[in-house]
Amino acid sequence: MNFPFLLAATRSSVDWIVAGAIFGGAFVLAIASQRIVQRLLARVPVRADVGRIFARLFGLAVLIVGFFVALDVLQVELGPLLGALGFSGVVIAFALQGIIANFIGSMLLHARRPFRAGDQIESNGYTGTVLEVNAREVMLQTFDGTKVYLANDDVLKRPLHNLTHDDVRRTTLPFSVSYDTDLRSMLPAVTRAVRAVDSVAEVPSPEIHVTGFGDDGIELALRVWHPSEQLVALWVMSEVAITVLETLRSIGVEIPFPQRVLHQAIDLTESPDPEPADD
Repeated sequence: MNFPFLLAATRSSVDWIVAGAIFGGAFVLAIASQRIVQRLLARVPVRADVGRIFARLFGLAVLIVGFFVALDVLQVELGPLLGALGFSGVVIAFALQGIIANFIGSMLLHARRPFRAGDQIESNGYTGTVLEVNAREVMLQTFDGTKVYLANDDVLKRPLHNLTHDDVRRTTLPFSVSYDTDLRSMLPAVTRAVRAVDSVAEVPSPEIHVTGFGDDGIELALRVWHPSEQLVALWVMSEVAITVLETLRSIGVEIPFPQRVLHQAIDLTESPDPEPADD
């Protein structure tokens, strides 16, 4: 069996110099073409991270072409070489399946575009602002000031919430009132008060629904639309909760506390033992 690299070893030094020069030139050309493609894509409406990925792929293609041209100068038979590369590729792909999966995940994220840099997302138990999406991971800046790196493959496999995809979103605030509350008069009063809170959306307007009858009181759900930005949303819902509490107190409505009533049965049919008489 003739191995291609054994045949290449028999070539003259001139062939090796020419092949090396071709591969070196291809390496330099790959770097230059990568930069040129990235600059050209920067002039068109293409995301910067997408442009970087396409520029790297283009540079890699140039390098591969230069590699095969150098092999042709050495008169290496490509059939056995491709067979060897195919087997080696399977082994390498198996060993690097995590890296390959994340790279493919990066391409899918850029193609589907479920979020962009600057969006606030919730994924894999973390919530934060997207800083970067590269070939391996999604970088998040959490709201407590730390950076989290999520593998692209994990982001694709698990549920993803884009909190800032739209300008407004809805939050539900559950609360309860006592059973003697006049709901017909209480619900409009609370709704009017919540509607006056800053940054609460007028359309759709706040609304309250009865969701059930609990052990301690009537269970209600207040649904409020507000700006999507997370820190603004937290502030708005805090103000809404304070307003609800103040309104209920002003109209004399009680928010019930959890309570339990215990009953103890006493058997009165049995008379207690008589006390011994004093001598």
